[in-house]
Amino acid sequence: MMCVAALLAAAVAMVLGPRRAGAAPLDFRTADFRILSATTAAPIGKVHYAVSDAPASVQIVTSEARYTDGQHDVERDKIDTHSAIPIMLGYEHEFFHADGTRFMSSKANFSTGRGECTSYDGGKPVVTSKTFVFAKDTYAGAGIMLPLQASLQSGKRAPAIMHYFVCVPGPKLVKIEALAEPQASWAHYPGSIVRADIRPDFGWLNYVIAPFLPEMHAWFSAAPSFPLVGGEFSRYYKGPEIIIARDQATAAK
Repeated sequence: MMCVAALLAAAVAMVLGPRRAGAAPLDFRTADFRILSATTAAPIGKVHYAVSDAPASVQIVTSEARYTDGQHDVERDKIDTHSAIPIMLGYEHEFFHADGTRFMSSKANFSTGRGECTSYDGGKPVVTSKTFVFAKDTYAGAGIMLPLQASLQSGKRAPAIMHYFVCVPGPKLVKIEALAEPQASWAHYPGSIVRADIRPDFGWLNYVIAPFLPEMHAWFSAAPSFPLVGGEFSRYYKGPEIIIARDQATAAK
Protein backbone atom coordinates (compact mmCIF):
# COMPACT_ATOMS: atom_id res chain seq x y z
CA MET A 1 0.00 0.00 0.00
CA MET A 2 1.31 3.41 -0.83
CA CYS A 3 1.52 6.04 1.88
CA VAL A 4 2.49 9.59 2.15
CA ALA A 5 1.95 12.01 4.82
CA ALA A 6 3.45 9.68 3.33
CA LEU A 7 0.90 12.66 1.33
CA LEU A 8 0.72 12.71 0.58
CA ALA A 9 1.88 11.57 6.14
CA ALA A 10 1.63 10.68 4.57
CA ALA A 11 3.35 11.74 3.53
CA VAL A 12 0.38 14.08 1.07
CA ALA A 13 1.80 17.24 -0.51
CA MET A 14 2.96 19.79 -1.04
CA VAL A 15 6.69 19.66 -0.64
CA LEU A 16 6.88 22.95 -2.38
CA GLY A 17 9.09 26.00 -2.05
CA PRO A 18 9.84 29.40 -3.57
CA ARG A 19 10.05 30.11 -7.28
CA ARG A 20 13.43 31.28 -8.51
CA ALA A 21 15.38 31.51 -11.77
CA GLY A 22 16.43 28.14 -13.14
CA ALA A 23 14.79 26.25 -10.31
CA ALA A 24 11.84 23.91 -10.18
CA PRO A 25 8.33 25.43 -10.17
CA LEU A 26 7.70 25.39 -6.43
CA ASP A 27 5.03 27.63 -5.06
CA PHE A 28 5.20 28.32 -1.31
CA ARG A 29 7.46 28.75 1.66
CA THR A 30 4.98 27.47 4.25
CA ALA A 31 1.49 26.02 4.10
CA ASP A 32 -1.09 24.49 6.41
CA PHE A 33 -3.55 21.69 5.71
CA ARG A 34 -6.48 20.26 7.64
CA ILE A 35 -6.45 16.49 8.14
CA LEU A 36 -9.83 14.80 7.69
CA SER A 37 -11.05 11.24 8.05
CA ALA A 38 -11.50 9.77 4.57
CA THR A 39 -14.49 7.83 5.93
CA THR A 40 -16.46 10.58 7.67
CA ALA A 41 -14.72 13.81 6.53
CA ALA A 42 -14.53 14.79 10.21
CA PRO A 43 -11.47 16.89 11.17
CA ILE A 44 -8.82 14.79 12.92
CA GLY A 45 -5.73 16.99 12.84
CA LYS A 46 -3.55 19.53 11.07
CA VAL A 47 -0.29 19.43 9.12
CA HIS A 48 2.20 22.26 8.63
CA TYR A 49 4.79 22.41 5.83
CA ALA A 50 7.89 24.59 5.94
CA VAL A 51 10.77 25.02 3.48
CA SER A 52 14.36 25.92 4.33
CA ASP A 53 17.21 26.52 1.90
CA ALA A 54 20.51 24.69 1.97
CA PRO A 55 23.56 25.41 -0.22
CA ALA A 56 23.65 24.70 -3.97
CA SER A 57 19.94 24.84 -4.85
CA VAL A 58 18.92 22.26 -2.25
CA GLN A 59 15.79 22.70 -0.16
CA ILE A 60 14.70 20.86 2.97
CA VAL A 61 10.94 20.46 3.30
CA THR A 62 9.67 19.57 6.77
CA SER A 63 6.10 18.59 7.50
CA GLU A 64 4.65 18.01 10.95
CA ALA A 65 1.23 16.39 11.24
CA ARG A 66 -0.54 16.53 14.60
CA TYR A 67 -3.68 14.51 15.30
CA THR A 68 -6.44 15.23 17.78
CA ASP A 69 -5.74 11.91 19.55
CA GLY A 70 -2.21 13.08 20.39
CA GLN A 71 -0.28 11.18 17.71
CA HIS A 72 2.06 13.03 15.36
CA ASP A 73 4.26 12.45 12.32
CA VAL A 74 7.34 14.28 11.07
CA GLU A 75 8.56 14.06 7.48
CA ARG A 76 11.74 15.61 6.05
CA ASP A 77 12.43 15.70 2.33
CA LYS A 78 15.70 16.87 0.79
CA ILE A 79 15.17 18.16 -2.74
CA ASP A 80 17.48 19.39 -5.49
CA THR A 81 15.61 22.23 -7.20
CA HIS A 82 18.33 23.10 -9.73
CA SER A 83 16.81 21.11 -12.59
CA ALA A 84 13.50 21.78 -14.38
CA ILE A 85 11.87 18.87 -12.51
CA PRO A 86 12.88 18.50 -8.84
CA ILE A 87 15.13 15.57 -7.92
CA MET A 88 14.76 13.91 -4.54
CA LEU A 89 17.97 13.45 -2.54
CA GLY A 90 16.75 12.22 0.83
CA TYR A 91 13.59 11.21 2.69
CA GLU A 92 12.77 10.51 6.34
CA HIS A 93 9.36 9.95 7.93
CA GLU A 94 8.77 9.19 11.62
CA PHE A 95 5.49 8.23 13.31
CA PHE A 96 4.83 8.79 17.03
CA HIS A 97 2.28 7.55 19.56
CA ALA A 98 0.37 10.03 21.74
CA ASP A 99 2.93 9.47 24.53
CA GLY A 100 5.75 10.59 22.22
CA THR A 101 7.25 7.16 21.59
CA ARG A 102 8.16 6.29 18.01
CA PHE A 103 6.29 3.35 16.47
CA MET A 104 7.40 3.44 12.85
CA SER A 105 9.87 5.18 10.53
CA SER A 106 11.04 5.05 6.93
CA LYS A 107 13.99 6.64 5.17
CA ALA A 108 15.79 6.63 1.85
CA ASN A 109 19.12 8.01 0.68
CA PHE A 110 18.75 8.56 -3.06
CA SER A 111 22.51 8.97 -3.54
CA THR A 112 23.63 5.72 -1.87
CA GLY A 113 20.45 3.81 -2.80
CA ARG A 114 19.83 2.64 0.77
CA GLY A 115 16.22 2.36 1.89
CA GLU A 116 15.15 1.50 5.45
CA CYS A 117 11.85 0.61 7.08
CA THR A 118 11.76 0.43 10.88
CA SER A 119 9.12 -0.82 13.29
CA TYR A 120 9.45 -0.91 17.07
CA ASP A 121 8.97 -3.98 19.27
CA GLY A 122 8.97 -3.18 22.97
CA GLY A 123 10.69 0.10 22.20
CA LYS A 124 13.48 -1.62 20.27
CA PRO A 125 13.91 -0.85 16.56
CA VAL A 126 13.48 -3.66 14.02
CA VAL A 127 15.12 -2.46 10.81
CA THR A 128 14.61 -3.89 7.33
CA SER A 129 16.90 -2.39 4.69
CA LYS A 130 17.62 -2.81 1.00
CA THR A 131 19.87 -1.14 -1.54
CA PHE A 132 18.30 0.10 -4.77
CA VAL A 133 19.46 1.83 -7.91
CA PHE A 134 17.28 4.93 -7.68
CA ALA A 135 16.56 6.60 -11.00
CA LYS A 136 16.12 10.39 -11.09
CA ASP A 137 12.35 9.89 -11.41
CA THR A 138 12.14 8.24 -7.97
CA TYR A 139 10.25 9.99 -5.16
CA ALA A 140 8.98 9.22 -1.67
CA GLY A 141 6.38 10.61 0.70
CA ALA A 142 5.03 14.03 -0.12
CA GLY A 143 7.76 14.48 -2.73
CA ILE A 144 5.56 12.71 -5.27
CA MET A 145 3.54 15.92 -5.59
CA LEU A 146 6.43 17.77 -7.25
CA PRO A 147 6.59 15.94 -10.60
CA LEU A 148 2.79 15.88 -10.73
CA GLN A 149 2.63 19.65 -10.40
CA ALA A 150 5.38 20.06 -13.00
CA SER A 151 3.49 17.78 -15.40
CA LEU A 152 0.31 19.85 -15.03
CA GLN A 153 2.22 23.10 -15.55
CA SER A 154 3.76 21.72 -18.74
CA GLY A 155 0.29 21.08 -20.18
CA LYS A 156 0.88 17.35 -20.67
CA ARG A 157 -2.21 15.20 -20.31
CA ALA A 158 -0.64 11.80 -20.94
CA PRO A 159 -0.14 9.62 -17.84
CA ALA A 160 3.01 10.52 -15.88
CA ILE A 161 5.18 7.47 -15.14
CA MET A 162 7.67 7.51 -12.26
CA HIS A 163 8.95 5.43 -9.35
CA TYR A 164 8.04 5.57 -5.68
CA PHE A 165 9.87 4.33 -2.57
CA VAL A 166 7.54 2.94 0.09
CA CYS A 167 7.49 0.63 3.12
CA VAL A 168 4.89 -2.13 2.56
CA PRO A 169 6.00 -3.00 5.23
CA GLY A 170 9.57 -3.64 4.01
CA PRO A 171 11.36 -1.34 1.55
CA LYS A 172 9.97 -1.50 -1.99
CA LEU A 173 10.46 0.46 -5.18
CA VAL A 174 7.18 0.65 -7.11
CA LYS A 175 6.53 1.94 -10.61
CA ILE A 176 3.51 4.26 -10.52
CA GLU A 177 1.24 6.01 -13.01
CA ALA A 178 -0.48 9.35 -12.43
CA LEU A 179 -3.33 10.52 -14.64
CA ALA A 180 -4.98 13.96 -14.47
CA GLU A 181 -8.76 14.06 -14.65
CA PRO A 182 -10.81 16.90 -16.25
CA GLN A 183 -11.33 20.02 -14.15
CA ALA A 184 -14.14 19.71 -11.61
CA SER A 185 -15.12 20.87 -8.13
CA TRP A 186 -13.95 19.37 -4.82
CA ALA A 187 -15.91 19.46 -1.59
CA HIS A 188 -12.92 20.50 0.52
CA TYR A 189 -11.56 23.45 -1.48
CA PRO A 190 -13.28 26.10 -3.62
CA GLY A 191 -12.85 26.80 -7.31
CA SER A 192 -11.96 24.68 -10.30
CA ILE A 193 -9.83 21.70 -9.30
CA VAL A 194 -7.73 19.13 -11.19
CA ARG A 195 -7.52 15.67 -9.63
CA ALA A 196 -4.57 13.36 -10.23
CA ASP A 197 -5.11 9.64 -9.66
CA ILE A 198 -1.93 7.82 -8.62
CA ARG A 199 -1.72 4.03 -8.77
CA PRO A 200 0.91 1.30 -9.04
CA ASP A 201 1.72 0.24 -12.60
CA PHE A 202 2.20 -3.53 -12.97
CA GLY A 203 1.78 -3.62 -16.74
CA TRP A 204 -0.52 -6.37 -17.95
CA LEU A 205 -0.90 -7.57 -14.35
CA ASN A 206 -2.89 -4.41 -13.56
CA TYR A 207 -6.06 -6.23 -14.59
CA VAL A 208 -5.39 -8.84 -11.91
CA ILE A 209 -3.77 -6.79 -9.13
CA ALA A 210 -5.23 -3.27 -9.44
CA PRO A 211 -8.67 -4.06 -7.96
CA PHE A 212 -6.98 -5.08 -4.70
CA LEU A 213 -4.68 -2.06 -4.34
CA PRO A 214 -5.59 1.42 -3.06
CA GLU A 215 -5.02 4.53 -5.11
CA MET A 216 -3.69 7.88 -4.01
CA HIS A 217 -5.39 11.07 -5.14
CA ALA A 218 -4.02 14.60 -5.29
CA TRP A 219 -5.99 17.77 -5.96
CA PHE A 220 -4.48 20.88 -7.56
CA SER A 221 -6.09 24.26 -8.10
CA ALA A 222 -6.59 25.02 -11.79
CA ALA A 223 -4.84 28.38 -11.21
CA PRO A 224 -1.85 29.02 -13.52
CA SER A 225 0.76 27.50 -11.17
CA PHE A 226 -1.44 24.50 -10.22
CA PRO A 227 -0.80 24.75 -6.45
CA LEU A 228 -1.51 21.61 -4.46
CA VAL A 229 -4.71 21.95 -2.41
CA GLY A 230 -5.30 18.42 -1.12
CA GLY A 231 -4.77 14.70 -1.19
CA GLU A 232 -6.18 11.36 -0.09
CA PHE A 233 -3.97 8.43 0.89
CA SER A 234 -3.11 5.91 3.60
CA ARG A 235 -1.28 7.41 6.55
CA TYR A 236 1.02 4.37 6.52
CA TYR A 237 0.95 0.73 5.39
CA LYS A 238 -2.42 -0.73 6.41
CA GLY A 239 -3.10 2.49 8.29
CA PRO A 240 -6.18 4.73 8.17
CA GLU A 241 -7.17 6.54 4.99
CA ILE A 242 -6.92 10.32 5.43
CA ILE A 243 -7.64 13.47 3.45
CA ILE A 244 -5.58 16.63 3.66
CA ALA A 245 -7.14 19.92 2.52
CA ARG A 246 -5.19 23.14 2.24
CA ASP A 247 -6.16 26.15 4.34
CA GLN A 248 -7.10 28.97 2.01
CA ALA A 249 -5.16 31.47 4.10
CA THR A 250 -1.85 29.85 3.04
CA ALA A 251 -2.80 29.08 -0.55
CA ALA A 252 -0.76 30.53 -3.38
CA LYS A 253 -2.14 33.81 -4.66
